[in-house]
Amino acid sequence: MSELRIFSVLSLFLYATMVQAQQVKGYVRDNSDAPLPFATVQISNSDKGAVTNIDGYFSLDLDPGTYRMRIQFVGYRTRDTTIILGKNALNLSVNLRPEALTLPTAIITGDNEDPAYAIMRRTIAKAPYHANQIDRYHAKVYIKGSGRLLKIPFLFRNRIKKELAKEGIDSTVSFTQESISKLSYRRPGQYRDTVISVRTTGDDNNTSPMSFITGSFYESKVAAAVSPLASNAFSIYNFEYLGFIEDHGSIINKIKVSPKSRGDQVFEGTLYITDQLWSIHSLDLVTSIWGIQFAVKQVYAPVKDDIWMPIDQIFDVGGNVFGFGFEYKYLAHLSDYSVIPNPEISVPLVVLDDKKDKEESITANAKITKLPNPPAILDLKPGQELSAKQLRKMMKEYKKKELDSIPETENINFNTNESKQVIDSNAAKRDSLFWAEVRPVALTEHEIKGYSRFDSLAHVEKVKSAKEDSSRLTITAGENGVGMQIEKARSGFKLSHLLTGGRYNFNDKKNYFSIQPTLTSINYNTVEGYHFDFGLKFGNNTNKLTKYLWSINPKLGYAFAREKINYSMNLSFSNVKSKDQKKFVPWNLNFSAGDRPYSFNPALERGDYLNSIYSLLFSKNYLKLYSKKYVGSSFFIQPGKSISILSSFEFQDRDPLENNVNERIKRPYSPNFPPNAEITSTNIESNRALIFQSSISWTPFFNYVVSNGFKQKDRSGSPKFTMVYRAGLGLDSKFHYLQLNTRKHFNIGAGDDWDLDLGYGFYLQKPEYFQDFTHFNGNQYIFSPTDPIKYFRALNYYSNSTNGSSFTVMSNYQFRKFILTTIPYFRKKGIRENIILNDLWTNDHANYSELGYSINYLLRIFRLEAISTWQDQKFQKMYYRFGIATGFNQLFKF
Repeated sequence: MSELRIFSVLSLFLYATMVQAQQVKGYVRDNSDAPLPFATVQISNSDKGAVTNIDGYFSLDLDPGTYRMRIQFVGYRTRDTTIILGKNALNLSVNLRPEALTLPTAIITGDNEDPAYAIMRRTIAKAPYHANQIDRYHAKVYIKGSGRLLKIPFLFRNRIKKELAKEGIDSTVSFTQESISKLSYRRPGQYRDTVISVRTTGDDNNTSPMSFITGSFYESKVAAAVSPLASNAFSIYNFEYLGFIEDHGSIINKIKVSPKSRGDQVFEGTLYITDQLWSIHSLDLVTSIWGIQFAVKQVYAPVKDDIWMPIDQIFDVGGNVFGFGFEYKYLAHLSDYSVIPNPEISVPLVVLDDKKDKEESITANAKITKLPNPPAILDLKPGQELSAKQLRKMMKEYKKKELDSIPETENINFNTNESKQVIDSNAAKRDSLFWAEVRPVALTEHEIKGYSRFDSLAHVEKVKSAKEDSSRLTITAGENGVGMQIEKARSGFKLSHLLTGGRYNFNDKKNYFSIQPTLTSINYNTVEGYHFDFGLKFGNNTNKLTKYLWSINPKLGYAFAREKINYSMNLSFSNVKSKDQKKFVPWNLNFSAGDRPYSFNPALERGDYLNSIYSLLFSKNYLKLYSKKYVGSSFFIQPGKSISILSSFEFQDRDPLENNVNERIKRPYSPNFPPNAEITSTNIESNRALIFQSSISWTPFFNYVVSNGFKQKDRSGSPKFTMVYRAGLGLDSKFHYLQLNTRKHFNIGAGDDWDLDLGYGFYLQKPEYFQDFTHFNGNQYIFSPTDPIKYFRALNYYSNSTNGSSFTVMSNYQFRKFILTTIPYFRKKGIRENIILNDLWTNDHANYSELGYSINYLLRIFRLEAISTWQDQKFQKMYYRFGIATGFNQLFKF
């Protein structure tokens, strides 16, 4: 054996001997000897503590001496005991009994109101005080998580088990994590999570409890669910007084929390409230967020004066997605608290209930109103009585003054609970000795073996992933929805890249060129038959010195049935924000030219894959095309966050086209002529036009959102007003058109949403050619668009197009509780029901209306709709639509 190995073995032996000589260990069980996992074991008046593992076992390293040990588990009596530790290990066996609640006489002889409401009125009134009570703090956070599959769909079961078995992994295990970090907080909303050490394998599937750890039940929402301490809690929850216990010399009130309407994004369970302080002592609550269930247990402890902070948090996360049932368990243990109170409000106060203490509240308020100047909380005397209403008013004024003092920026995330995470360069390199010293939870025998296996697998995966090619993922969001394109970073060119695409940097890495994947451009329509585009793109990469971005995008395509080459060229310039620019005004200048077919209705584009499928499989060709040769330019500028301007000018030479494919599977295609009763062939004959268009969008209203020490204007709650002017300025086409539009999203109550879009357009001079008519966002596919108020559900793309006035109403109301969702089971699954009401009025056609009902978030991501159509209030037909859930992006915000 080498000297190094001998030294390592001796070191391990000495370390183990040292630990055993100063170790307190044992089991925590209930009165029937069943283990209590994740019970808190704390040394009083110190930061020393541990948490029991799944078997109820704990171990704690201490210097020899006498200690007062406190053992807690939510729902059980706290056990305080004195231990004397010598040079040998101390073994303990502790049994906790269920808590014995005491009911005061008032619950029998009082009025008809449950005593819980008086307690919660004080607690809710003081919640903003507790939310802002700390100016800054530091804490060490230990997080342990594990996840496993409870259910696998039959079709995948054998395959998954086989693949996992190859890696030596139990088929029920999918995720394991253990981490140590330093969490720092500074008012307002500045979190920094520095990961010191981490070991993980698998995917947490968006179940991380960090949004709860950096969140607070004193805020209105916790991880997208409404807190029982929110200002509107009485309209959402019922409260019931269950009794009280004593802890740390204080009376602790136990409150049952029940939502008035059970389902997702509301909590139910129990709250423990410290009497007189009206702060959280501990809690045991459950909520469902988009069908995923979160069970939360938090144990608080006094960390400084009257400030209580969570020391142990337990999270059970479970759900079922696409037939995969899963369960995740997390433990977060916080220790080594260093707390600095907020000097602006750190005054002990006595909060009166405006209802129970009516006379005292009037007297207390009179003392404040008699003062010459409205006092701040800092001006009050310690122990001064204050009504709940007055406290809310003073905290509101405090928040307003604080907001005025915070600097404004344009570069923060609207998620105020988001923490900035920094990972130490050695985080993944800590050895087992480090973990044995810092881990507050003893490992089970299974976990010891599992970590050894996972460490080796993680090393193999790391080596494997280092060899894989990198890709560039580009996601764009615009008026036509969300687009995604993957540009594969290539180290060298191959012929196959002409089909699959790739991105290549030049030697200086300042510039690049890319081949756009030809395979994804292959499409079909009745005018061109099969057609494709081959595109290149040249441009510059962003770096610290980049001031402007430029790109050139030539495309060359071929239509087989038409035997025609199509081409286009796009040249783009835009500015880039630098760190030195205090006020950045983004702009983009674009030049374009080309010759290719275009759709009469922009809502149905030439490259629409659904049109290809419908044409090939069902002989339904909804796409109607005309030929356009064009050259033009556009300019976009955003002079402020509330306003954006887009203008364009284009010369167009437009010609009609005919089908070059007449039938498919012996079923004739409809002619390439838009079905509109108001037009004839003269309206689509060859013509030339100079088209000018300018649109201005304005979102005037905002609320401030505070994060990372800055505030930013959040305009998501503002209506968006848009004005569009379009004109044919000469040649064959002359017209002038003006359109006004407003769009607004309303959050109503605890889960209802209303989306509304109103539009009015009219011609000052009517156009002659169909290309210049007003076209509406129709839909004739069985698939429904994602945006709930941008498209009609069953409107023909061309039949209602007009060169006259028009008015549209697009409305989608989403209920948290309606018909099916009156059953709590469906609400807990995150399912919503919608009522759809769309209306189109034109002076050339009969009034068109849609009235529909939809079920949203089926299997979390799908939507099913039933739509009835009406002409002049007369029923026409019933349609059924299927699509991706509206508000799909909301699924990933908790």
